[in-house]
Amino acid sequence: MTVSVVVNAATAATMDAALKAHGASGRQRPFFDFDHANGPASAWPAGFSWRNTPEPGVYARVEWSAEGATAVSGRAYRAFSPTFFIDAGNPASVTGAPLNMGGLVNDPAFTAIKPLWAKSPEHTMNKTPKLVALIAALGALQGDRAALAASQQPDQAAINAKDAEISARLVEAKSLVVQIDADASEKDTLEAIRAKSQVVEAENASLRAQTQALQSERTGRVKADALNAVKAAVARGAIPAANDALQARWADAYQRDPAGTEALLAGLAAPAALGAPVVPNASGNASVGGELVRAVRAYGEEKNPKRRFAIYAKEIRKALADANGYQEAIEAANSVGTLAGTLVTQRSLDLLKFTFPVLGRITTDFTSENAALNQTVTTRRRSVPTVTDYNATTGYARSDATTTDVSITIDKHKAVEIGFTANDLSSTRRLLFGEQEEGMHYALGKAMVDDLYALILAAAYTNTTTQAQAGFDRSTLVTLAQALTLRGVPTMGRALLLNTPYFGQLQTDASIVQLGTFQDRSLIQEYKLPPIAGFQPLEAPNLPTTGSLAGFAFTPDAIAMATRVPNDYASIFPGATGGGVTTVVTNEDTGISVMQVQYVNHQLGQSALRVALMYGVATAQVASGQLLLSA
Repeated sequence: MTVSVVVNAATAATMDAALKAHGASGRQRPFFDFDHANGPASAWPAGFSWRNTPEPGVYARVEWSAEGATAVSGRAYRAFSPTFFIDAGNPASVTGAPLNMGGLVNDPAFTAIKPLWAKSPEHTMNKTPKLVALIAALGALQGDRAALAASQQPDQAAINAKDAEISARLVEAKSLVVQIDADASEKDTLEAIRAKSQVVEAENASLRAQTQALQSERTGRVKADALNAVKAAVARGAIPAANDALQARWADAYQRDPAGTEALLAGLAAPAALGAPVVPNASGNASVGGELVRAVRAYGEEKNPKRRFAIYAKEIRKALADANGYQEAIEAANSVGTLAGTLVTQRSLDLLKFTFPVLGRITTDFTSENAALNQTVTTRRRSVPTVTDYNATTGYARSDATTTDVSITIDKHKAVEIGFTANDLSSTRRLLFGEQEEGMHYALGKAMVDDLYALILAAAYTNTTTQAQAGFDRSTLVTLAQALTLRGVPTMGRALLLNTPYFGQLQTDASIVQLGTFQDRSLIQEYKLPPIAGFQPLEAPNLPTTGSLAGFAFTPDAIAMATRVPNDYASIFPGATGGGVTTVVTNEDTGISVMQVQYVNHQLGQSALRVALMYGVATAQVASGQLLLSA
């Protein structure tokens, strides 16, 4: 049956009223679907109005779904078909609409309805002016949003509504870009090119605004959480109420590492629960009672570096993790002998693996064995074993573990030594040596990593991928992964070193921002990246720039490092140590061992602590490395 329907300004008002009525009556939101199938939404109507241009009619303002925007921009659907109720008049008038208010179709009942995109190039000549107007509207909307966000009491609902409107306009603008690109007579005009680039800038501005809002929200929330956590620790007596400086340090630590610091604060007991008190003895040294002293004593008596580390990891490491425990552990070390410096070095090796994670991503031969300078050692890199067929007569054929020797010359002998004069030590009660541990581990680790990075050159690794920073995103990592895979490089343990500009560029990749916004907010809140295309990205701020180097994709067998401990020069004349103490300190988590020397120069009134190690680096499996070069 054919029915004539009146369509005028009153129709627009009726449809808009129906939209608002549905929105006010329940939790379900009116929508447009595909082909009137009452299935997934193609768009969410935001309002209906009557317009006389470009043609008289009822126009719907919508927020496109991802599927709907793709369907229109990809030209899968060309028309829209509304759904409504009518009265018995002739012609009939629209009286309302159901929750499903229409859908994208290719065969609309209203044959004269204006299509969503033109079918011939001559009809698209007005797209560029429309796009320019849309960009201007986007600029105004972003200005409104910025003003809302900058107000003293931002209205988050209004900001969210403005974001939704900006998103809808961006979808509309990108749809116009697709249509312009399909028209050879329009896509290459200067005005069109400029307008299309401004769409990208508008989208980036929208993402930046939303990211800044999330970061601001996170900062405020974490600051409040930090204050509450510190107040709770003060309330139960774990942190002195009068020590404002200590409270401020705990609050700062909480903001930098909320999860870790919260756990430390939760385990921080009040002084009464710490065991025996710290009491100065006649000589001015402090003695500490309880399990910690026994653990430190056992640590000092154990001569095997690996077993000593086991005691440290189980009994002492936790005490060194916070300010109060650190003080107690060092005082416990002082009470049983010359162990304070050793614990400082032990914890310094702990910190090394977090500051330079690349040391855990390469082929390593880290031992506590002694070596001579320029001695050559042999380590082995792993390869993938061979798969064999089962034979009913001979059974299973053996597939020997396939490893390849790599020769490394121990040609680096590095040390970090710190010292204080008698005046330094007598003028303060601070733990002067302990305060230097982060600088010690950083200086030593940076020297090792700098020598490692010096191998990453085009002369050594001939496989390259070139990509300008501006275009560096997830797709480049896919290209790097494909290059390694096509050369038969295994996927296990892949990592990607990136200099700081490229690491920061990857942080702004739209897919990473979207993941951080909707699934893992820590990707936006913290300065880190998730595994991407099988690689774990690692920031390498000291990566050399030789040959336009910007990054290095690799597996552990691409590069190798071996470390040894210097020969103990004090052992040449047994007993003639000059009053110093020599100890080998090992971190089993990384395998790195260092020689620690503590000594006092009585004539100069100086105390010194030195850590030293020897190492060498070498290229291993060249095919397992891919250079990333800047364009």
